[in-house]
Amino acid sequence: MKWITRALSVRHWNTDDLKQVQDTKMGMSKYLRKTGVRLFIKPFLLLMTLFAFYLSLRSQITAQISSEVERLRAQVNSIQTKNGELFHIPDTVESEEVNSLPNIQHGTGTQRNHLEKTLVNIYKSKLKDIKVPPSTAKLSCDDEESIDRPCVDTRCKADFLQPQEENLVDVLRRQYPIPEKYMRVIEKMVDPRRDKTRISFVTAASANHFYECQVLMKNLIENVFPSLSQFRFYVYDLGLTPEQVLTLKKHCPVCILRKFPFSELPPVFSNLKSYTWKPTIIQAHLPVSKYVFWMDASVRFLVRNLTGILETVRNRGMMISPSHVSTPLHTDPKMYDYFGVEPCQMSRFREMEGTFLIFHNDVFTQNAIVLPWLACAFAPNCMYPFKEIPASSSHYSCKTTQRKYGTCHRFDQAALSTILIKIFADDVGYVLLKKNTINVNKRGEKIKFFPEDK
Repeated sequence: MKWITRALSVRHWNTDDLKQVQDTKMGMSKYLRKTGVRLFIKPFLLLMTLFAFYLSLRSQITAQISSEVERLRAQVNSIQTKNGELFHIPDTVESEEVNSLPNIQHGTGTQRNHLEKTLVNIYKSKLKDIKVPPSTAKLSCDDEESIDRPCVDTRCKADFLQPQEENLVDVLRRQYPIPEKYMRVIEKMVDPRRDKTRISFVTAASANHFYECQVLMKNLIENVFPSLSQFRFYVYDLGLTPEQVLTLKKHCPVCILRKFPFSELPPVFSNLKSYTWKPTIIQAHLPVSKYVFWMDASVRFLVRNLTGILETVRNRGMMISPSHVSTPLHTDPKMYDYFGVEPCQMSRFREMEGTFLIFHNDVFTQNAIVLPWLACAFAPNCMYPFKEIPASSSHYSCKTTQRKYGTCHRFDQAALSTILIKIFADDVGYVLLKKNTINVNKRGEKIKFFPEDK
């Protein structure tokens, strides 16, 4: 009965009140002893105490989770508040210049010819500014001991066109004409009023890469976004579960979740391992952004301040990371037929990686690089040059014991590598990032950054 006395002690009691309570207490005790009910009071109170402890513990855990979520929301909101109205920026002279010209897929013959001349003039200006050493192999394939490293195929009779700008013109004229209905689908993937921004960070994930993508999100939210202004972060749903979608919507306010329009594009786009969706997403966001960062789920930023790399990308148009492998080893010959090159002439060049890409929104990048890349995604014998869907597993397995062209196919990165090599040839180092300076790839690294509802 002590708890009754404590509960009553919160009031101010007079003498008569206390005597009445004491008499009541004594009377209840006699009654309980007489009836034997007192035997059940202590176990009952023990159970009640345990139940109260459980409720208190659950409340503390819930409060802790809510506090962490609110901390994350507050961090994102502070970034948004600091960086202005929804990360939007006014039009710049640069973007007006881009939008004043039709892209290479549209316009009349006269307009396309004018654009082609404009691109050639920009290209010649770029060649004058190139101050990077050649990044191609000098050793012949007969002398190169490694079976996968770049080397000069001395038996090759093919060479790049001369003068050098003819290679750019050839890339432009070989483009597959993307049907207008599909270009409209891509244009509708963004809203120019809401999505216009300085920097678009873009990634995509299916259900099996959800936790790998959460490491990227943690890396961006904690290390990169706090030092930036005027940006947006897009996450494309390539097959997330309803629970995963709910988790992102509830716990990642900085994430702008978009569903990729598989049903409105050719069937090959629904095959995730065709990778045709990647240039499609980039093409959608480049016209409404000054810069577009593409990041696979495995990407981790090594730097917090992007000022230096943004300046480099603005001057060069785009940047991409190289691998150590000779690119024709991982490219299907049918893709080379599409671009009008021979595997042997590509042998001295390194393959480029499609995991981390940075693009600048300018006339040259849009029309000479991104649109030819997108056209390859739609072309029957380019990015996905196989009739069967999905492709045979042999096309994905790049392990070999001998140097052989076309041992496998790298889809999106094989196409982008071919375009950049054909345009820049031995000067392709102009668009190459130094390995592991801006980012690193950590495939398979997973965490649960966001709390999940049970």
